Amino acid sequence: MQPLRFGSWLFCTEGELESFPRVQAWVESELPPHLLRAIGTRTVTSSAFALFLASLRATDPDRPLGARDGARRLAQVARVLALRAATEGAARSARLLLLATDGQVLLAARVGDVPARVALLEGTASCVRCGIQSGTKMDVQVRGHLRARAVAVTSLALTAGTHWLELPDGGALGVGPTLELEMV
Repeated sequence: MQPLRFGSWLFCTEGELESFPRVQAWVESELPPHLLRAIGTRTVTSSAFALFLASLRATDPDRPLGARDGARRLAQVARVLALRAATEGAARSARLLLLATDGQVLLAARVGDVPARVALLEGTASCVRCGIQSGTKMDVQVRGHLRARAVAVTSLALTAGTHWLELPDGGALGVGPTLELEMV
């Protein structure tokens, strides 16, 4: 069941990886025993998450993971899995969208034709859920909505007129606490 959790990390995937049983055997040979026990490799998601966590062992534990560095690491996991599937005889290319967050950074990486789009969402003066209409008196609730900022990543088909950027095949995204989008 997704998302998977380990420590402060949440992780999920979308897509598929052909030849997974043979890729799974390779992943198991690459992982340290504690990640095999804690995360496992029964699914593409758990295998990708375990490989990502293994890549973090080289980081300085006293320095938080930067958005750009995290995006590079996640992209490397996606590329390695796609390459390994091809090496193991997969007839179709890998289709993976990997997403990870530790509450400080948001990371996304894509390989294949699974759609992936990202948007920086900034404040609004109206909100159907809260019953706020544009032109409403500037009270605390409206000011809060105007200051709101978020980054969203989706694989859904979107309607025309929305301002979403496509995450390119083989690309990765890192977003830090300042919500600055860093494409890798």
